[in-house]
Amino acid sequence: MTSTNSKPLFKLRTDITGIAKSRAKPLSVEEIPERNNNNTRSVVNDESHLFLGFDNSKLLTENEKFRIKQLPTELSSFQNNTSQQQLTAYRATIDPTCGKAFLNDNNDLYIWNLNSNEKNPNFAKIPLNNNNTIQEVNDNFTPPLCLFVCSATADDNFNANFIDGSLGTKPANSTTTGIVYFTQESQVVYYEDIESVNNLSAELSRTKAHVLDLRLKDNEKIASAISVEPAGTIISTTLGRVCFITLRDSMGKPNLRIAKQLMNPTRGLFSSFNFSFNTGGKKTKNNIISLRRGPILGKGETLVYITTSSGDLVTWQISLTSSNCFKRSHINIYTDIMDSLSSLYPFATSSLQILDSHPLFKDDSSIHLILSSISHYDDFGHEIFYYILSTVQINEKANSATIFSTYRLNTYTSSVLPTNPTLYVSASLQEEPSSVLSIFVIFDDVIVLLQMNSKIDSNFHLRRKFEDIIRFRKDIRIIGSGFGSDTLYLINNYMGVLKIELLPSSSLGIQSESSSSDLDQNIRFVKSHITQSIYFSKRMDDNPVDFNLPNNISLLPEEIENDLFLVSDELFYSTGKYIPPLMNSLQQHLAERINYYENLLLFIRFNFKYKVSPSSILNLIEKFEIMKCCQRFIKIITEQNNQFLSVWQRILNSHSISEEELIIHQLNRFPSLFSNFLKELIIENFSNTSLDHKNSLVDLINDCIFQNILEDCEKKLRYDLFELDNKELGTLLPWFINENNCQAINRLLFDYKFSLNKTNTSPDNATVEHINKQFLSLIKILYYFFNQSKLWFALHDKATSNNVDGNPLNALYEANHLLWNEILCELNLKDESLQITEFYGDLESLVHTLDKIDKEISQEIYIHYFDKFGYLFASTLFKYYIDNNGVNTGNTGTASNLSDLFYRFPDQQQFRIQFFNDYPQYANIKWIQQIMDNEYSAASNTLYSITTNDIGSNQNKITNVEDRQIYLNISKLSALADVNIGNSSAVTNNQVMALTKIQENLDIIDGQQYLYENIKIENIRMNEKYKGTELNEYFNDIVANIKTRTSITASKLIEFCTMLNDSDSFFYALKLIASCNYSLPFEVKLFLVSLVWRRCILLKSFDDTIINEDSDDAKIISMPLYKVLHRYFDEELYNADVQLPDCYLIVDESLMTSDYCKHVYTTAKTASELSGIQHTLKLEYQSLKNIPNLESKINATLGLANKNSGDKCVINYENYMLVTRR
Repeated sequence: MTSTNSKPLFKLRTDITGIAKSRAKPLSVEEIPERNNNNTRSVVNDESHLFLGFDNSKLLTENEKFRIKQLPTELSSFQNNTSQQQLTAYRATIDPTCGKAFLNDNNDLYIWNLNSNEKNPNFAKIPLNNNNTIQEVNDNFTPPLCLFVCSATADDNFNANFIDGSLGTKPANSTTTGIVYFTQESQVVYYEDIESVNNLSAELSRTKAHVLDLRLKDNEKIASAISVEPAGTIISTTLGRVCFITLRDSMGKPNLRIAKQLMNPTRGLFSSFNFSFNTGGKKTKNNIISLRRGPILGKGETLVYITTSSGDLVTWQISLTSSNCFKRSHINIYTDIMDSLSSLYPFATSSLQILDSHPLFKDDSSIHLILSSISHYDDFGHEIFYYILSTVQINEKANSATIFSTYRLNTYTSSVLPTNPTLYVSASLQEEPSSVLSIFVIFDDVIVLLQMNSKIDSNFHLRRKFEDIIRFRKDIRIIGSGFGSDTLYLINNYMGVLKIELLPSSSLGIQSESSSSDLDQNIRFVKSHITQSIYFSKRMDDNPVDFNLPNNISLLPEEIENDLFLVSDELFYSTGKYIPPLMNSLQQHLAERINYYENLLLFIRFNFKYKVSPSSILNLIEKFEIMKCCQRFIKIITEQNNQFLSVWQRILNSHSISEEELIIHQLNRFPSLFSNFLKELIIENFSNTSLDHKNSLVDLINDCIFQNILEDCEKKLRYDLFELDNKELGTLLPWFINENNCQAINRLLFDYKFSLNKTNTSPDNATVEHINKQFLSLIKILYYFFNQSKLWFALHDKATSNNVDGNPLNALYEANHLLWNEILCELNLKDESLQITEFYGDLESLVHTLDKIDKEISQEIYIHYFDKFGYLFASTLFKYYIDNNGVNTGNTGTASNLSDLFYRFPDQQQFRIQFFNDYPQYANIKWIQQIMDNEYSAASNTLYSITTNDIGSNQNKITNVEDRQIYLNISKLSALADVNIGNSSAVTNNQVMALTKIQENLDIIDGQQYLYENIKIENIRMNEKYKGTELNEYFNDIVANIKTRTSITASKLIEFCTMLNDSDSFFYALKLIASCNYSLPFEVKLFLVSLVWRRCILLKSFDDTIINEDSDDAKIISMPLYKVLHRYFDEELYNADVQLPDCYLIVDESLMTSDYCKHVYTTAKTASELSGIQHTLKLEYQSLKNIPNLESKINATLGLANKNSGDKCVINYENYMLVTRR
């Protein structure tokens, strides 16, 4: 910033570094001591660090446009009354031209030198009340209106230096200053010299007064007044009367008289309403809203501008000689202003109000600035006000006006009630024309500053305008003001006198008149206010300036965020102009920036909470976290641990950066350096360190990360201050979350716990409470890290977040989170474990911890979690019961260990039903619930599905023979129960089918049990022809399964029987096929029947003599095929659809498909092995085909077997079909 004086920049920075501790109070006369003229009190507190120059003023704020200072005078020193006054009980005025200011209530007027450097300056006191008693304040109380006036020594060359609606003026050669005030009784009281009545009693001072009774109407009061010295004063009344009052005669002697009535009061029936009709036909209240003084035209002659609320703009030329007073123009501008607005703001036609006016230039009476307002209601029913500045050019000859340009204020939209705002224009007081036109609009609680190029031409309305707003605290009210050519003075009810200085054009970026650019484009509105707030908002305990922006101001989100990042970078990288290059220490330098940054975040919260995206807020908070963490980290390693410091210095050296450079200009590198520090200390060189060293490192991490990042920043700022949801995330992972940091902290947790358990001692000065807090903080850190990473990956990289292998953070969490809570439970921190797991929704750990709490105590806690988490908690709990109860017995989910699942929470039955439906892997438990619910058919189906050999890859498949037999028997009983409880006496087909399938599987189990018993007594031998073939391993695999009581499929069991060397096994194979009428698919059954008959024939070669007519039946009977067929007919296997040996079927190789071989011969690990098995099977087909007269031999054997078994069937030898005899 370019300074306006000769002080160096570092002096300015020094001025604003301190914090004022002065005690500001609202004006209260009961606290003010009696004083005399000689009383000069020194400043009590040393506040020189806030003072600019040697005037004892305090800098409140500044930007590229203006500087606001608090002058040393404290107004509370000017009262001696003991009654408590209201804020509205004061009137104040400042006259920079004569260098004086006054404050008055209804009793006394206090005047002091404006330029006094004292906190309690000398003052003049003038009584305003003729009575000796102090007048009490009431709601309708208004202090008398007072004016400064010069003495009567003005000459012809006198030229006014001040234009104001309430102030007086002082000529350059005047040595005395008078005062005029107006009583409640409509009297004008004039004192020629302030000093002549200073501190006199009311009776004595009254003798010095010159009084004029205006004789106003009963309901008429004086509303406003201005000094037009040397001519006199102009007053307006509440009825619209305007009078010119002279104070002296032509000889300069005091002589108060009404020289001219410039506007008449409202008369007749409507006088009490004071209404008039403007040229637009709209009825408006015709109040005098503005009295402004124009240039002095000659000795005792000057122009006066009068503006009414109905839009009348009247110009009078007045003189000490009343006969020379005349009206120069009277123009109504209401319709012109309304027409200029109605196209853009249609509601202007019904809401336009004229509020104030002001001449733009000192010597030009034709250009005026008109302040007006329009209003409308938004969608929520709130009235929104727009304030319009219209530049009006007056043509006195044509008695007309032209709207030259129109501008709407953007920074203020509140109502103006109860008082109208006031305009001040800098150019109206300037002797020399300036390229910058500065306009102040003074509201009760804000000041709006507008600056533009002062060149009035056709491009005037197109030139860029700069607008800014100065707000004050809600309890601050402006009770007086005064204006110079580049200075605005304000008196408020708390802090005394404020001075707003406009900075020179060179520091504003204003170009010369010949330049094509009016205002510097780099002056940023948002950044200016942010900068003021963060550097000045807390410089004084009671700074009257409110640095927050108005609620209804319209700003672009891009502009807001860009400026926020500009300011945050200035603080983060130490590039801001108010940040000192160096301080006593790096810690102090960083602490100062942290304080400023905290102000920035507070400003964002109260001004842009819903205007800045969550990701941008997180980005801003992240910088603050880095600063805080770095500050604490450097402090700890510097003050407490030399070993940590040496590691840190080594890391800095390896990255070619100094600590000073890091802290002041390159804090963005701290996260990676800090991560490297943790990696070197914990991951690489931690296992052999001492317990005290580990304890110190735990404290460092908890202090830097848990306290400074998670507690002070994430919790207090992200969640409490900005109220962000934990699912509102940035574009990148939080700076403190990465695989290295998570691994380091996780390892530190377990290594530290292991060291404590191993040594069975505590570190130096570490209590049990402290150790518990250490572990609790570490676990909270880990939970927050992993939770944030899960949320971030879920939002930005869903594929990775769901893939544990692809996201090492997920893998690390899954492997350790249960162990974290084991540590908490071991430390007897079960309550804390429940709180953490509940907060983060780690229901798996939650139920583990609950299981360690006594049942009587935890019962209500369970109910709480059922209510809070509902089915999610229930399913996790049920899964835990099933998975962990079986551990105690070596069997997963045995019913004897599941009582809690079914009986502890009877109210959660619907959750249990939903759980079993959603988790089919727990079907081995589901059937219990179904039986309890009397759903016997469903229970039977569930039991059957987990015991069937064709269950495929279902992980619930019961493979143990005994278990399958138990489950199938229960399934059978459940199916029978379903039949018994049926409403109909008839058994349905579905029930029959279910029972049949169950029985088939039980028969298969019986077959395997039979083989098991025979294998156990070594009563089973494999056919020699399979030894040494690829089927040998297949046979051995089946034997191994039978021995281990592992269930095998029916097809494997049948084929196993065909590989034995006795005929009984073949018949048993056929019985198994007969038992599996529904269990085996038709194609599989057909293949197995052909396999049995084929291998039965090949078990022993046929003799050719069998087909001779003279052959002996004994030879046929000795063949294995006959033995099997004889038993086939005896036990009537044909009733089970077991086909006879068809010579065409048993040699049909098409039944042996590749898919079937792959499905059955699973012992073949390679294609070569599978090909070998297929080759062995093909040899069987070929061997069968090589038997001569095969069909005749089979037929002969069939006939004999049927005959010897009782000839029960008629055999159709063409298709080997049977007809059963009746």
